[in-house]
Amino acid sequence: MTMESSMHLYLNWAKERLDEMDAALASLEAKAGALKSDQKAKSHEFVAGLKKQRDKFHALIDKQAK
Repeated sequence: MTMESSMHLYLNWAKERLDEMDAALASLEAKAGALKSDQKAKSHEFVAGLKKQRDKFHALIDKQAK
């Protein structure tokens, strides 16, 4: 397997994980809307933290792709 095809497989895998993260975040955000106000604030903080982690992963993927 060439280095290029190996990198292509890695990037495809990483993009699939990002898609899964986006789907999970969308589901969590939808469920957070049904919570009581005190729980809603905590859930929004939690989701924001997850988004930061996803963004860090995305930045790492972009860096490695270059």
